Amino acid sequence: MLDFVKDIVKLGNINSDDVRVGVVLYSTEVEIQFYLNQYTTEADVIAAIDKIPYIYGSTNTADAMFVTSRGDRPEVDNVAIVLTDGVSNINSRRTIPESEAARNKGIEVYVVEGMASIPKTKYLYNWFRSYLSDRTQSVHVNDARSDFRSAVCGVPPGTIDAFEANVNELCFTAPDLPPVANAGSDIERRFPVALITLDGRASTDDKAVVKYTWTLQDGTRLRTWSTATVNLDDQPVGVYTFTLTVEDEKGQSDDDTVKVTVMASSEEDIQCDPPWERVHRSCLRFNTTNFRSWMEARKECKTLGAYLLVIRDASEFDALQKPLKSKITSQRLLKWWVGLELRKENLDEEIRSSWTWIDGTSHIRGLPHWAPGEPNGARSTSIAEDCVALDYQTYIRDDDCKRSLPYICEKNRLSPEPITDSPTTTTTSTSTSTDSPVSTPIITAKTTSISTSTDDQNNANRETSPSPVQCLPDTDFNGIEWATADAGEVKEKNCTDGYIGMKTRTCNASGHYENPTYNCTKQAIHAILNKVKNNVSADMKETIDDLRKEISFENNNTSEKTTLHVGDIETATEIMKLITDRFEAHNSSIENVTDSFVDVVDNLISDRTTHSWGALLDKGGAATVINVLDEFISKVVNNSAVSKQNMTVRKDNIFLEIGSVAQCSKIKFPNGGKNGNVPDWAMTRHDSVEVACRGSGGLTFSGSLFRNMSSIMSSKTKCSRHMEINAPVLAFSVHDSITASDAQNVTLVFELFNTDLAKPSCSFWEKGNSSGEGFWSSEGCKLVEYNHQTGLVTCSCNHLTNFAVLMSPGVTVEKIHHQTLSAITVVGCCLSLAGLVTSSVIYVYCWRMVKSNRATLLLNLCAALFVAYLAFLIGIKRTQTTGACTFTAVLLHYVYLVAFFLMLAEGGVIALMVLSPLTKRDNVPYFFAGAYGFPAIIVGVSMVATQLDGYGNDRFCWLSVESGLFWAFAGPVLAIVVTNLIILVLVLKQLFGVAAMSKKTDAEKVKTGVRSVCILLPVMGLTWVFGIFAVNKDTLVFQYLFAIFNSLQGFLIFLVQCVFDRKVRDALRQRKLPWFTSTDVRTGDTEMGSTQKSS
Repeated sequence: MLDFVKDIVKLGNINSDDVRVGVVLYSTEVEIQFYLNQYTTEADVIAAIDKIPYIYGSTNTADAMFVTSRGDRPEVDNVAIVLTDGVSNINSRRTIPESEAARNKGIEVYVVEGMASIPKTKYLYNWFRSYLSDRTQSVHVNDARSDFRSAVCGVPPGTIDAFEANVNELCFTAPDLPPVANAGSDIERRFPVALITLDGRASTDDKAVVKYTWTLQDGTRLRTWSTATVNLDDQPVGVYTFTLTVEDEKGQSDDDTVKVTVMASSEEDIQCDPPWERVHRSCLRFNTTNFRSWMEARKECKTLGAYLLVIRDASEFDALQKPLKSKITSQRLLKWWVGLELRKENLDEEIRSSWTWIDGTSHIRGLPHWAPGEPNGARSTSIAEDCVALDYQTYIRDDDCKRSLPYICEKNRLSPEPITDSPTTTTTSTSTSTDSPVSTPIITAKTTSISTSTDDQNNANRETSPSPVQCLPDTDFNGIEWATADAGEVKEKNCTDGYIGMKTRTCNASGHYENPTYNCTKQAIHAILNKVKNNVSADMKETIDDLRKEISFENNNTSEKTTLHVGDIETATEIMKLITDRFEAHNSSIENVTDSFVDVVDNLISDRTTHSWGALLDKGGAATVINVLDEFISKVVNNSAVSKQNMTVRKDNIFLEIGSVAQCSKIKFPNGGKNGNVPDWAMTRHDSVEVACRGSGGLTFSGSLFRNMSSIMSSKTKCSRHMEINAPVLAFSVHDSITASDAQNVTLVFELFNTDLAKPSCSFWEKGNSSGEGFWSSEGCKLVEYNHQTGLVTCSCNHLTNFAVLMSPGVTVEKIHHQTLSAITVVGCCLSLAGLVTSSVIYVYCWRMVKSNRATLLLNLCAALFVAYLAFLIGIKRTQTTGACTFTAVLLHYVYLVAFFLMLAEGGVIALMVLSPLTKRDNVPYFFAGAYGFPAIIVGVSMVATQLDGYGNDRFCWLSVESGLFWAFAGPVLAIVVTNLIILVLVLKQLFGVAAMSKKTDAEKVKTGVRSVCILLPVMGLTWVFGIFAVNKDTLVFQYLFAIFNSLQGFLIFLVQCVFDRKVRDALRQRKLPWFTSTDVRTGDTEMGSTQKSS
């Protein structure tokens, strides 16, 4: 290939400004080798070519064509030609004019493969010479294409051996691509190739007939042509593989494949069949059971026709949060493999590494979202962490590639950018069995997603990239407009009038703008900084007031007043640091200065600065401001003018207290509002710190309570654990000597923001350097108590500093109980379904012997419960389709009410049997009418009254509690349960009043009573009484009882009404079923009122 490059570059003018040619190697990593313009003689160029190294592995055209820093040449116009050495792995020669975006810029693109070591290159020389000799010549696209096709495909017969010529003469062509809309999100239907022409007509020099067969494999469907035109415009999203089989008269054959990817052009094109689920722009599969190493996970995804997840921009990170958290059911599911790895290469005896997605996309600044302190594999001395996992917060972290983790597969991504898993593999062919170097010259290129490969040895496919990706014009949250940008480009803008600095915004790999970074500082704030640095203003109060005025939101009337920018925050912090350092040199009013200083801090940590602080979290975030405030307070307290005074400062986000005591046993902050100065937001909470103290001398202290630092202060820990700040930050200091024993008695109480988080850790901020960098540590602190109900955490520490509670968003106790209850319900329902079916079959089989009104009621109850259990298992979580979910909720509402009214009818029949045994009137038909009629009325009225609003929600296909519809079920059920409880009491009273019972011992009476209750509970639905008590997490035992007994109601009916019922056993014995009656279960007659006449 290098010899071929030498011949080609000689055609151009050396050191010419008109013909600028770059020689680029693109493999695992793209590297520009040189530009011809930098050399003056042909010998220099040849020497430079000889130094080009061979690189083994698959080609990586994506970076070379779309990333400016890796070879893309936006300044090159007119023509772009890609020459690839395909001899080792490609036998078909093709020219593919393509890339609509490139043509819009006036660029005509050609892809020529397999140009090394074949005689046809001489035909190309003449074409190159004529085309490159005059760059000012006007060349029509069609004419140029025709000339170039002639040079590539017009090899005379006999030039190469017969068999090879057959393949070389084949031309694979495709027409122009459909256009792509240039504005908004209305992207027209777009595929890499919409129409494909497969030409199999060719002959050898001796006119021997050769058989050409094209085969398209689409699932299980096979189609074959000798010559055909295939329209993929209306085909489903997916990868279509065309196989060309070439066979001569001697039976020799060769197989080549062409893969065509049809991408989704709109969200409607994305179809995801379970277990795949649609998330944002593609179909994802969360593999939660089979944990794999990174490489194994990658292979598993490939076997599914997919690839490890590639995350392109912030919107995709955001879209992953909800589905990812729903999959986290255990601690083992907190991290998931995704398709990002650390690729390394040796360049000039230097190891160069870069984070690269599996499709070849290099890590772009601003992407992806690394967790604080990540990647940290470089600091590991024992285990290389070269692979990346996504954590529960949708941050990414480097990890050991051999570690077994769950993983996420992706497919059917929305265009314009399909994902192609392009690992660094070796490509071989039928004629070459050794590794072949991939060394490719390129003159800027834009290509489509068509790949060819040889399948004889099932080698890796070699693929080219899709069309170039651009970010469309966009307006950010500050109303600033950003123009079109190429993927990977960082746009810069000068800050608006009144500001100094630059705004930057990155166009990421998928053609979406990241959030902008405003490194802008108001000129007025910068002027204050210069004054302080030069010590121009001697009045500290005046300087702080000037700063407060400039950063106050109430006084900010500029066009960018929605927030303080990053530059504003950093400059203001620097000013405050300088003021603090010079505090002792001034004699201003301490209280006024302190109030103004704290007011500045309050503005800096306001909710309106959250976005800007996000760009500073790697540096500690708002910890920088807290450090400065701590230093300032220390200076204030040590000032003799206030050493014995009390001072409080109340702000929207800070409460500060400085106090002194003469004699004390303990100091508490805040003091519960005893002095009336605690702000309202602090009065409603229970956060406090209490420090033991003793001694006869005076003691001065200071305390600060910061309202909410969760989103603006780093949560980085010493052990790099996954934690979140889940309570206000408390700062407390004693500014006098304190004994070691006293220092061990620091008690802190925090009220949590979010009680759903787990594993509270009592932590303090360990300062790093003066810039605020540091981390949270738990050394010297321990957890004393965590009250889940009140959300209060009590900590004990042996030192004083800035404290907070950090918690892990792992699986909470409540969630574990919820999962356990769900499992119990599913298992119980399955057992009940089996029991109900078995009971019905037995009663039908023995109907002549067991026929009675109660048996009829029982069969109807079994049928109703069967439908209810089945609908519950199948449809309760089918929330994806609104219509199906609503139908399921309506069906469950009706069949459960029918079941309960049948239970009420059962109670009525039992009451009549026991309480009025002589009644001859048959009331059962009325019971049936009520059992089916009343539920229909209740459900019908509910549907009309609510217009189906409340039948199903985003979590379950059941009745909404919020809308009140749930009481259309709970009300009747509660009434039925209470009624049946009353009937049970009356029946037991009557049972114990008969003469036969009076002769039994107390033990026998108890035994009879218990047996009767066990018989009646399942058929009368009395186990639902546990639902009355299972109302919150304080009554957890009733929740478990409720789940167990009600999911097993059908199974209990089978046990009571079949297994332990003597009459049923006798009937089965008569039907000669000894398997059911071989063991006599001596439980007594389970027929209620056995001495009475059966109804």
